[in-house]
Amino acid sequence: MLRLAHLKRFGHITLVLLRSSVLRIGGTALRGIPIIGRRLPLLLPPERRFRALLEDLGGSFIKFGQVLSLQPDLVPSAYCEELFDLLDRVPPFEYGEVERIFLEDHGHEPSELFDRFDRVPFASASIGQVHKASLDGRELAVKVRRPTALRDFGSDIGLMRAMIWLISTLRLKSLDGLRLALNEFVSWTADELDYRREARYMERVRLNTGERPEARVPKVVREVSTARILAAEYLDGTTLLEYLRSLERADPAVEYRLRKIGFDADKFAENVLSNFLGDVFQHGVFHADLHPANLLILPGNVVGYVDFGITGVISDYGSRHVLSMILALSQSDVEELLEGVFSISEVTDDSDVEGFRRGLRDRAEVWFGRGRDGTRLNMSYTLILLDLIRLSRRFALLPHEEAVRYLRSVITAEGLIARFAPGFDVDRALERLSRQHLRSRALAATFSADRMIESWIAGSHLMRDGALRLDRLLDRMEKGGADEPALRRRRSPKKALAARALRLGVSVLAVAAMLVIGHEEVRPGLNLFSAEATLIAIGTLLLTWTVLRWTLADR
Repeated sequence: MLRLAHLKRFGHITLVLLRSSVLRIGGTALRGIPIIGRRLPLLLPPERRFRALLEDLGGSFIKFGQVLSLQPDLVPSAYCEELFDLLDRVPPFEYGEVERIFLEDHGHEPSELFDRFDRVPFASASIGQVHKASLDGRELAVKVRRPTALRDFGSDIGLMRAMIWLISTLRLKSLDGLRLALNEFVSWTADELDYRREARYMERVRLNTGERPEARVPKVVREVSTARILAAEYLDGTTLLEYLRSLERADPAVEYRLRKIGFDADKFAENVLSNFLGDVFQHGVFHADLHPANLLILPGNVVGYVDFGITGVISDYGSRHVLSMILALSQSDVEELLEGVFSISEVTDDSDVEGFRRGLRDRAEVWFGRGRDGTRLNMSYTLILLDLIRLSRRFALLPHEEAVRYLRSVITAEGLIARFAPGFDVDRALERLSRQHLRSRALAATFSADRMIESWIAGSHLMRDGALRLDRLLDRMEKGGADEPALRRRRSPKKALAARALRLGVSVLAVAAMLVIGHEEVRPGLNLFSAEATLIAIGTLLLTWTVLRWTLADR
């Protein structure tokens, strides 16, 4: 049965490709016939023809087009723009199938489980569609998987794996980029078909986000969710894709609605980048599908995140070296950049390390220039990262998958921001935010449990001994060099209070200096800023009390 499904799917794909080829070959002759020529997809721009081909192929080819739309390192930007239409314009399936899925998974129809369940979905994609519902006073978004998803995608995944095997076996280096994209697509799609996995990642990112004011992640309703059904909190906002389309058609209604909630494109862009880097460098889990249909504009420029089917995971090692690469770019440090690339790549017998070094140094002369304030970037991070990925492939370096996924997410985020906030300086924001995270990492390491214990023991000895030695030095100067035992016997409570005040003053000054140097963001809650501020407050109170006692001792 499975083999028959594969054969049927292969036959359909063959017919679609054959028809497209015939039209392309005969297109030149048919151009001269106006009635026919105007109706031929061939006469459309090539990027539109490609999108029409994927739509005719259907199934996972639509999803593959969505993935390609987010990877400008593999396809030209014009194709990416056209493939964006595949993100949210897929025809929905019948409501009867929705009822059948609920009956099989829960034994009840949607109308029996929810207080209200809209029969018509408000969004539809390649794997599932989303209905609005309410339960116990909560507004929910309920995603239901297409009934044919496993069959269609299973057949397509099998065929794509065959393509991967063919490209690898025949060593078709010119198609190596396509092989990597296909391999990544197969991995993502297999995970996306099970909504339980998406629910786990959504809960994890929501927990990591915590009380961060610039991000909102829906809460999963576990009692309703299954492998084919995902129920979560409904976020009432305008998708970024809707905003972009309103710019194209000059829709005053969308503009008025966003102006009413205080939308600022630059601030929203800042929050998108800040959330993205925070998820990567603080928690190692990030939303890797930052296309405009998955981002909602909420009041106060808060970014609402939906659809966690594609989620990136990066190790502390990988994120640390990727961060060093971004800072090396901002500082025009070619050697540090080379070290970062080698740290996130696998070097094999086929790798040409010296060739890569020469190639990167040659490209660096194009990337970096001189400005009034020193070295600067001549190109955006997107173009530079694309160059790095191409150089890696050219010289057979194999970057780790987690790092490539992150770099592509950076490329996607920058390309997306360029569309809705063209005046926003992504390069400068990336540099600034990366520096903040680097400082936070250093401070977090400084305030780790082990380091705090070590520092406390060493620091307390140092401050105690330093204060006592200063006290003894003053005594010796005053008494003309009296012996140490005599000084200890004559040590007064007043001088003990002075030594303690000195130690407290040094402690408060040290913590305050770290707070200023670290440029920690002022944010309520359990975080590094709160810890430092609490230490300063306690130290200041103790210092004030000690000085008062010292003053009273004079009377």
